[in-house]
Amino acid sequence: MTERIKIERSSGNVFRDIGFRPARAHNLLLRSEMMTRIEQFVKRSDLTQKDAARLLGITQPRLNDLLKGRIVVINAFFTSCKDTCPIMAHSMGCLIARYYIERLGGKRRVERVVLLGGPHRGNPYAFATLLSGPKLLPLGMKNVQWRERLATFPSWYQILPTDDSVRDGDAPLDLLGDDSWVPEPQRPLLHDAHRFRQELGTHSSVPAVCIFGYGFKTIVGATVARAADGDVRDAEFDYTDAGDGMIPQHSAILPGAEIHPVRQQHGSLYVDDDVRMRLQLELTRAVL
Repeated sequence: MTERIKIERSSGNVFRDIGFRPARAHNLLLRSEMMTRIEQFVKRSDLTQKDAARLLGITQPRLNDLLKGRIVVINAFFTSCKDTCPIMAHSMGCLIARYYIERLGGKRRVERVVLLGGPHRGNPYAFATLLSGPKLLPLGMKNVQWRERLATFPSWYQILPTDDSVRDGDAPLDLLGDDSWVPEPQRPLLHDAHRFRQELGTHSSVPAVCIFGYGFKTIVGATVARAADGDVRDAEFDYTDAGDGMIPQHSAILPGAEIHPVRQQHGSLYVDDDVRMRLQLELTRAVL
């Protein structure tokens, strides 16, 4: 006689499935996932256990315990790791990382920041899409709907150009300070973005590396045209290949930072072989 086996659907957390209470099960799952990430990093890095342990700021025996799946040592790992670490960020994440460093106490924890394709001086493409919609969809209703949706994103205003790359006739247009070009419902988003930029500043208080792309057609500026009522209705855009297709290379460079140019598009910067090698070198600075 064949014995029937009862099968139950997993909750997605094996620790919860075998009887741990929810909070404990969640904690154990996070620790096990962290151990898996550490194991994957050590294997991909080709570092010896000795060098990997030095990089992580723990002893080699403790790293060996982690690699063998001894979950009880992961808490000790968190309490014994180095006080400072590098941060790596891409695109809008660069501004988030910088804000953490400059305004949220991150400079005490961050020893170095690596910024890939960051819109530090803003992105004329964001201005272009707010006016006419990105050229990702055919012109028409869908394009209008997409532009209206973008106009509700706070981050889209935070990456508007902060330099004089957009002009109103012969004079620079202060996109963050002059809200006359923005429809009334979106002006609070523009005002919040202005405050964000003022708080962020223009420099990094920790050593920084700016990795940026070049060689692709990129919007680098615009001249606006206004209607009779003064509202901005259209703009003529300037293009060069001095960018990654999204961010002009001058915008991706912070004053005083090391620079690392690479011929690559914006969305592919972090998978470029040359960039990946640079990131690995940044991560292993402590052991080289």
